[in-house]
Amino acid sequence: MRKRISIITAFLLCLFMVLGGKRAGAELMVKIGYVDVQKVFEGYQKTKDLRAKLQLEYRKKQEALKEEIDKQKREIDALKEDLLRQESVLLPSEREKREKEIEEKARKLQALSQSIQEEMRKKEQEIYKKWDSLYVPEIKEDIGTVTKDIAVKEGYRFVFYKAALLYVTPEAEFDLTEKVLSQLNQKYQPAQIEEKE
Repeated sequence: MRKRISIITAFLLCLFMVLGGKRAGAELMVKIGYVDVQKVFEGYQKTKDLRAKLQLEYRKKQEALKEEIDKQKREIDALKEDLLRQESVLLPSEREKREKEIEEKARKLQALSQSIQEEMRKKEQEIYKKWDSLYVPEIKEDIGTVTKDIAVKEGYRFVFYKAALLYVTPEAEFDLTEKVLSQLNQKYQPAQIEEKE
């Protein structure tokens, strides 16, 4: 009988502690939020503008080099056509000389093509390096600053990266992603990119 009373007493004590703890916890309401940083990063207009700028830089270089290859191909084609037109009137030694000239130009073109491909690989690596070392940290800093401003203004005690969370409730009240993205895009001035270059 005493055992039963002590179990009931322990149960009631635990129940009062839990209920009392909930009431105390309600007074210390902690506001928590999260941000889908990847979504913000991709939706941020500055990210899009910087990517477009780097792609344009790469395309311009690529087009200039392609133009040089095309020019040399046209020269080789013109030499081949000239050789075909004059083939019947050329001496064998002259014909052989022109064929060697065409072959030499073709070899040089092949070497140029390989050189250009290597140069374009280097340019691409340069662009990725520039992106990773300059622009990604700058964009992440922008995201962090705006997130902190929102958290301070709205009384959030904790704001997490969504990717770091194991579970997130479906309620939208905890998701600050759209607020952060909206404020970033409102504050962003495209002229900021030109000023830095």
